[in-house]
Amino acid sequence: MDIKALSLGELETNCYVVTSDNTAVIIDPAGNAEHILKTAGKADIKYIILTHAHFDHMGAAAELKEKTGAELICSLKESPALNDGHLNLSEAFMPCLKTVTADILAREGDEITFGKSKLKVIETPGHTFGSISLYGEGVLFSGDTLFRRSVGRCDFPTGSAGALINSIKEKLFTLPEETVVYTGHGPSTTIGEEKAENPYVR
Repeated sequence: MDIKALSLGELETNCYVVTSDNTAVIIDPAGNAEHILKTAGKADIKYIILTHAHFDHMGAAAELKEKTGAELICSLKESPALNDGHLNLSEAFMPCLKTVTADILAREGDEITFGKSKLKVIETPGHTFGSISLYGEGVLFSGDTLFRRSVGRCDFPTGSAGALINSIKEKLFTLPEETVVYTGHGPSTTIGEEKAENPYVR
C-alpha cells in the first residue's frame, strides 16, 4: 500500500492518495481535484472516501466523482451532512454550499477493498456524529478524531467531547502501538506516541 499525502485548501487539510496494485482510493479530497489526479497518476481511482462530511474534507469530492467515475463512500450516520450546508459547515465558511452524493454508506466493521489492500471502517463519533477512521496494514487514517498531540474540535454541529474521548480510548487506543496515524490536519504520529504524550487523552 503506497500512501501519498497532500495538504490542500485554506485549512491545510490532509488528503491521502492510497494505491495498491495500481488501484487507488482518495481519502478526504479537500480541494484541487487536478492536483489529486496528477498525484494518482495512472492508477485507477476506485473509491473516494470521506472520514466525515465537513466542507474542508469534501471540497473536491463532486468533481473527482465526475471526472473518474469513482464511487463515494461516507458513513451511514454522516450521510445527512453531505447535502446540508449547516452540518457540513459550508454555509458558515464558504461562499457557496458544498454538496455531494454518496454511493456507498459504510458501517462499523465494513471492509473497503482496492487492489490487494483492505481498509476496515471504524466508527469514531465525536468530532461529528458520523465520523469514521480507516485501519489496515498497520496504518490508521483518523480524520479529525485524533491528531498529533491533539484531538478534533467538538463544538461544531453533532460534535460531542465525551463521544470523541471514548472513540479514541476505546477504539483507536486498542490498536497496536506501532500503528502509524495519518491525521486530517498536521503531521502523522503513532498510537503509542499518542497514548503516552497526548495531553487531551490521559
